[in-house]
Amino acid sequence: MMVVAPQVKKGESWSPEKLNTLLDYLLASYDLDSSRIYIVGMSLGAYGTLHYAGKYAHRLAAAAAFCGGGNTVDACTLAELPLWIVHGTGDRAVPYSESTKMVAAIEKCKNTNKLKFTSIPGGNHGAPEKYFRTDEFYNWLLSFKK
Repeated sequence: MMVVAPQVKKGESWSPEKLNTLLDYLLASYDLDSSRIYIVGMSLGAYGTLHYAGKYAHRLAAAAAFCGGGNTVDACTLAELPLWIVHGTGDRAVPYSESTKMVAAIEKCKNTNKLKFTSIPGGNHGAPEKYFRTDEFYNWLLSFKK
């Protein structure tokens, strides 16, 4: 197992192509199980997660986006992937509506049984972080294999 946590420079946004290049390198350089590739992000990382998964869902086993948003054009691609979206209703850094907009767009697609949405009533921007410390999250994530 390998965990990779790439970062972006201040003022930059995530590039799905750069992440894909990184994934290609890792798969070519290490003995990794390509059927168990997961992407998870929080805040700007959640935007990056949905952007990457919207372009390269076929490479992923599952994804999770906490307190972020995405492009609704990617909704039907995201609907094909096990996806957990978590957001606090009291988030002032990234509006809760960013996640609900994505959830609504995904729900309009044919296959939405892979979507899990957790709303944290009154939760602020940091509230979803608690899921990173739960067995529930990792049991859910690791239950998927491509």
